Amino acid sequence: MSADQPNDWWAFYQAALLEPDPVKLPERVERAYSAIQICLSAHPAANGDQYQALADALANLRVLRREITAATDRAPEINAAPLTRREL
Repeated sequence: MSADQPNDWWAFYQAALLEPDPVKLPERVERAYSAIQICLSAHPAANGDQYQALADALANLRVLRREITAATDRAPEINAAPLTRREL
């Protein structure tokens, strides 16, 4: 897949949505986001349905970005060692 092809956005978008590995997910989301931006630049006069599909995909990717950020912010708490009696 190449993000340089304006119509490849769907494959990148699907790869991001279906990525089960949280380590790979941020990269997949960014690739999909870039591919959609390329498509929008290549087709500035997209018809209503095409534009809506691209806008919906970007909105969904923004949600994934927020989830990734929230999970990253929580990660130190989740992975932290339990407190000992002395630290309490």
